[in-house]
Amino acid sequence: NHYSPGINAMATTHSGIYNLPFTETFSASAIPASWSQQTEGANIAENWTISPTNKSGGSSYEMMSTRQNRNPGVIRLVSPPINTSGVTGLDLSFRYMLNDYGPGATFSVQSSIDGIAWTTESWSVQSREDTDSEPIFVNTSIVSNLNSPISYIAFTIEGNLNQYDNFYIDDIFLKASEYLSYDISASPNQPNGGITTGEGNYIFGTEAQLTAIPQDHFRFANWTENGQIVSFEEIYSFIVSGNRTLTANFVKEFSVIVSSETPFQGITSGNEVYIEGQTATVYAWSDDGFSFLCWTENGKQVSSQSSYSFTVSCDRNLVANFQMPNNLSQPEFQEVKVYPNPSKGLITIENSTSSSRALESITLIDESGRGVSDKNFTDNPQKITEDFSFLPDGFYFLLIKTENTKDKIVRVLILK
Repeated sequence: NHYSPGINAMATTHSGIYNLPFTETFSASAIPASWSQQTEGANIAENWTISPTNKSGGSSYEMMSTRQNRNPGVIRLVSPPINTSGVTGLDLSFRYMLNDYGPGATFSVQSSIDGIAWTTESWSVQSREDTDSEPIFVNTSIVSNLNSPISYIAFTIEGNLNQYDNFYIDDIFLKASEYLSYDISASPNQPNGGITTGEGNYIFGTEAQLTAIPQDHFRFANWTENGQIVSFEEIYSFIVSGNRTLTANFVKEFSVIVSSETPFQGITSGNEVYIEGQTATVYAWSDDGFSFLCWTENGKQVSSQSSYSFTVSCDRNLVANFQMPNNLSQPEFQEVKVYPNPSKGLITIENSTSSSRALESITLIDESGRGVSDKNFTDNPQKITEDFSFLPDGFYFLLIKTENTKDKIVRVLILK
């Protein structure tokens, strides 16, 4: 049964929304501020009060409704608003005692999500001839007006309100018995890119945890839903509030390895792991007395440029080849001095007093070919001192560029 017309406004202002489980023992001498009353019909009085008795079988203080000479009419004792989001069933227990006068009044439990339209739940009793019932403990269920941020429960008396003497209620307890559940689906964007775990059916409000595990030569990129990125973490956790379909995106990655055919003739840079489709650039610098010849792979030339760029689509193993030029005259870079070497970190680069070439830039490269420090000069210095003491001890290559001359490479040892 549904009820909505002719309801008078609730008599008490709500004090907030309650969560499950919910308990009310009416243990004080006043009606709890969060409870209210409703009436339907002409001249119906709000007659729920706190009684210091324990007629319903609980402790002293309980709610009591008394007869009034009105027929027909409706009087409700309404609970505070209760959050039932994700809940599809409630267990309700309470104590009551009914002092009948005669047939014609119905006592029931009702539910609502707005406090206006009410649905009668499964429990109800009818008034009978003039009798006093024993205290009764009730276990029943609520199945309507749930899965809502606000639900109300009411103890309702309707019909001939003169057909009972007193109705007592106490020790109300509500808990969730059934929950909504949702399907969480996850899959990789490409079958050989990786696998996902954590998919399944979850109860509303619980935590789901999805994990993306890349296969060899793949890297996890992100989780997406409907094309939108929702996480960059391989382990993605969230509170379940609905069905979700997520995609773990994996990208293929390849290694680019570079080396010098003869280490003392020059150095290389560009050892990296790249995502498929990225542009890689590898570099080669010749040492004094040598010049760059070409890049080779598996013995075949792939580029004659010392700076070689390409689109990554597979693992690459590139070798920089150098040659000794025909002109074996003394290199002009002997005019540049690097000291002290070994160094504790402070290194000075100095042009000889007879040189008019200014220093343009220096780059420090570790033995794996990675640049670890880079500095450009705009004031045309002839001498500079740099502090590399922040670097770990070991051998490094110092690439020196000066005005209008070829690059110079000096191997330096930092030993603190």
